[in-house]
Amino acid sequence: MKQFKTPRRDPYHAQWKILRSTDTAITIEDTGHTTGRSVTNDAEYVVEQLAPILFGRRLLYFDSMGELDEILIQNNQFAGFHHPREAPHVENSAREETAPRDKNSAAT
Repeated sequence: MKQFKTPRRDPYHAQWKILRSTDTAITIEDTGHTTGRSVTNDAEYVVEQLAPILFGRRLLYFDSMGELDEILIQNNQFAGFHHPREAPHVENSAREETAPRDKNSAAT
C-alpha cells in the first residue's frame, strides 16, 4: 500500500497520521493540533485530502483529546460527525486495532 503523507503546504491546516487502514475504514490520529488546526476544526480539509484514498470507507479519528470520533462523508465531502461512543463496539474495535501493545497494558 502506498504511504499517504499529510501535505505540508500550509502548516496551519490539520496534520494527522494514518494508524490503520482496513477494507472498511481508515483510522487517523490528530498530530498537529498544538501548532495548527485540529482535525475536528479542519474536517473539510481532512476529507478533501483523504477522499482520493477512502473509496467509500469510513474515516475514524482520534481527536486532540484522544477520543475516537468519525468524520461522516457524503459525495466525497465532509457531512458531519458521528461519535462511536454511541456504538461502543465500534470504539472498542478501533482502539484494539490501533493501540500499542506492551507488557503493562491490560486487555479489555
